Amino acid sequence: MGALITDNIERIRHDQVGKKEFIERFENLSRPVIIQGVADEWAGLTEWRLNRLLQRFANSRFKIGESDSGRKLKVTLKQYMAYVLYGRDDSPLYLFESSLEEHPEAHQMQKDYKAPKFFQHNLFKLLPEDEMPPHRWFLIGPKRSGSEVHQDPLGTSAWNTSVQGHKRWVMFPPGPGITKKLVRGKHLIKKGEDDEAIHYFDFALPRLKQAEHHPKGKLPDMIECIQYPGETIFVPGGWWHGVLNLDTTIAITENVCNEGNFERVWVLTRAGRKRLAYKWLRLLRRHP
Repeated sequence: MGALITDNIERIRHDQVGKKEFIERFENLSRPVIIQGVADEWAGLTEWRLNRLLQRFANSRFKIGESDSGRKLKVTLKQYMAYVLYGRDDSPLYLFESSLEEHPEAHQMQKDYKAPKFFQHNLFKLLPEDEMPPHRWFLIGPKRSGSEVHQDPLGTSAWNTSVQGHKRWVMFPPGPGITKKLVRGKHLIKKGEDDEAIHYFDFALPRLKQAEHHPKGKLPDMIECIQYPGETIFVPGGWWHGVLNLDTTIAITENVCNEGNFERVWVLTRAGRKRLAYKWLRLLRRHP
């Protein structure tokens, strides 16, 4: 898996921490953490192996991106698997299916996993499924694929479970001076490089770690880690984060709003999606 990588994130066992304790220690204090044991009983541990997925969904079409006009770009799983096995792209395409609940065949996969107990009380679930903000993604990524550094929408927190493969993460806490330009290191990208995940982790991030590139003389405390198969990572709302797949990975991720982050999520939803916010507010008042 290459050179030694910093791993400075806390790890807990899901069966040794209660829901209230988790919110107090991690959600309320905005602390990322890796949770072990969440997926131990998931059917997805076997049902989401590459050969089994091909048996179930070989001719089903999954999203791998969007055109410039916003149209979803889809390929069959059989085509994508051939690309994963034989492709030689420097920065490979990521299968990023965002609508499992609407998928004509793959909606069955929702039965293959269960959200960790800490995130089952998702207040957005008061809304009809088709009116909820995007909140669930099924992911397959070859080695060298990944996502650029970003914040999750509407201030939501997120959990991500890797069923297969290893993911390298970097996370920056929100705060004054922690801008998109800074954490993405765009000012450090050289000719011939781009802002894809592999170039960011190989080139921009090491340069960014050099103190002189931060306007205040040093970077904020960042978290770096390797997420191993079966582990679940928690990303608090507002944290900037980027991911690089170190080998072929299969994962599921969801964004959530609960009592620990509601105030932040409500403010951002009201500002960005007013119609949705007030419908949501009416439903919240009916379900105190």
